[in-house]
Amino acid sequence: MSFVCTDTSREEVEESDESDSDEEEGCLLLPEDVSSDLEFLLALIRQCTFVSLVQFANMPLLYLLAQLGYTHCAYLVVVLGMLGSGAYQFWLRDQILIWLQKHKYWQMHVASVQQLLQPSCIPCLSVSSMAFLRGIYEAIDPPMDALTAGNSQQMYSAKVEEAFEASWRGAPVVGQIIPSLGLPGVLTLILCVASFCQVYKLWSESRRLRLRIDTWDPSDGHEPKRRWQIWIRMSHLTDVGGLMLLHHLFKELVLIEVESSPDIWPIADRNASFEVKIFAESVPSLWFQISLFCLTFSDASFNNWLLTLISICTGTMTILHFLYLQTRVMLQLHRIGELWQIKETALIIAYVVS
Repeated sequence: MSFVCTDTSREEVEESDESDSDEEEGCLLLPEDVSSDLEFLLALIRQCTFVSLVQFANMPLLYLLAQLGYTHCAYLVVVLGMLGSGAYQFWLRDQILIWLQKHKYWQMHVASVQQLLQPSCIPCLSVSSMAFLRGIYEAIDPPMDALTAGNSQQMYSAKVEEAFEASWRGAPVVGQIIPSLGLPGVLTLILCVASFCQVYKLWSESRRLRLRIDTWDPSDGHEPKRRWQIWIRMSHLTDVGGLMLLHHLFKELVLIEVESSPDIWPIADRNASFEVKIFAESVPSLWFQISLFCLTFSDASFNNWLLTLISICTGTMTILHFLYLQTRVMLQLHRIGELWQIKETALIIAYVVS
């Protein structure tokens, strides 16, 4: 059984240009002379991509600070980065809400975003704040991997090097490569490959989004299929970029479109980030971080021990969370008869390896 997105019946044309122009003043994301939906979405893509790339640009700095022993400065950079990213995501959430309110047929979407402004079960925290905090361990996992890779240079004594090489000696295929790189070299290589994969995926999702938007007729913007294509790609873009609050927002919008039409693909997955965050980064990084922790446990300083342990914890939590989500996705695929299709083979392989 397969699901194919089909066009739904057209509704009325949205509000007149005159009424729209009165509301667009509140949307600070757009330049003053821009009023179209397409320009707003393109600006939103550029801003999300830019913020994500800034976060990835911090990785070499964090690596260098940890390598030189300035771990406290590195921690400060991570905290400031998270605060800046969080503030920017909350601001973009407000701009998206203002934009959605300009469309009288999108009241369900407006209500969904407004729900994020409501108080949560924890006093003094909104639903948006909870969504941001729930994803913070996942957002800081790449920076912590960079810190651990740089800091491993200081922890890699002759004794640790000998034990590491002995543990890999005789292993097929990689028995000569990994010992020659050394534990710090392996962690650095994983960091570089994972960062490249994530930046490439970010560019790929951004490009796909722009292609979708370039062919989108604003007069058809009320159709669930059209909106679903935009929301799902935006959720992937923000997911790969570590913008977890915005990812939560766009995933909620995806679910609204799924509920509004039975012909829309019913699964809001996270396959894009699963490939590059888990398969390319968290799993291999966690393997060698545990090796580093065990080999240096008796000799490492408290700061080095704590840094490695935090990175192991964020990686473990990220992997377990993704495996839980992917298990639900695979069960849904099984129920609709799509699990063993060719397009899902890579997902199954990555899931088993993870």
